[in-house]
Amino acid sequence: MRSWSARAGVAPGRARRRPFAWLAFLVSATLCLAAGGIAAAGPASAIIVDPGGGSGGGSGGGSGGPALFGLKRVGNYGCLDDPANGTSTSVQYQVYSCNQTAAQKFYLTAGSVPGTYHIVHGNLCLVPDGSNSLLLVTQRPCGPGDDFNWNWGLVGDGTVYITSPYYNGFGLEMYDNLKVGAVYAYYAWTIV
Repeated sequence: MRSWSARAGVAPGRARRRPFAWLAFLVSATLCLAAGGIAAAGPASAIIVDPGGGSGGGSGGGSGGPALFGLKRVGNYGCLDDPANGTSTSVQYQVYSCNQTAAQKFYLTAGSVPGTYHIVHGNLCLVPDGSNSLLLVTQRPCGPGDDFNWNWGLVGDGTVYITSPYYNGFGLEMYDNLKVGAVYAYYAWTIV
C-alpha cells in the first residue's frame, strides 16, 4: 500500500531556509549592537526629557538637544557650579550663587549600568576624585567606568537625591568650604 505522507527526512526547502534565517539573525543582531554603540558614543545619547520627569522642560529639551538643568542645594545655599566653566579636569566643583550661567548647566546621559546616569557638563562627566580623601567632585572625559555612574532619586516634591553607587552610595553634597564631594549622607538638590 502506498503512503501519501512525505518521505522521512528534511521537508522540501527547509534546509535552505535555515541558513538564511541564521544569517538574518546575525545581521539584525549586528545592526542592533552597532546602533547601540553609536547611540552610547556621546551627546547623541543624551536624555531628552528633563530630569524632573517632564518632557523637554529644561532649556534645550524642546529643540531636540539635551535637556539642560541646574542643581540648587536645598536650603538656599546656591547651585552646583564649575568655577572655571571650562574643560579643565583638575577643577573642583563648588556651590555658588545661582546665576543660570553655562557654568551651572548640566544634562544626563545613560550610565554604564542600567538605572544609572552620567551627569555631563559641556562634554565632560562629573565624577568623584578617588585620589582625594574627600572624594571632591571633578570632571573627566566620559568613560564606561562605574565611577562615572550616579543614581538619580527623584522625590515627589521636586527634589532629587544624587548618589554614587561606585563609592558606597555616597551622596552628592556640599562641604563647609562650599566644595562639592561624595559623602556618606543623603542631601537633597532641587532641579532649576
